[in-house]
Amino acid sequence: MAHIQAAEGIPGIIAATFSMFNRYVDDLASFTPDDPSAYAAVGKRMAENGYVMPVKQS
Repeated sequence: MAHIQAAEGIPGIIAATFSMFNRYVDDLASFTPDDPSAYAAVGKRMAENGYVMPVKQS
């Protein structure tokens, strides 16, 4: 019967983990665009270049 109780607790652990991640990202003050088209541009850049930040031009 213990394995059934453990299985029932797994969704709660997963939800708590996502909650922790969301708080972590909020505390980092991460930039998240409001405009969905910004995500399309980032997705295109990542598809072409991978996880490399664009070089700032002076």
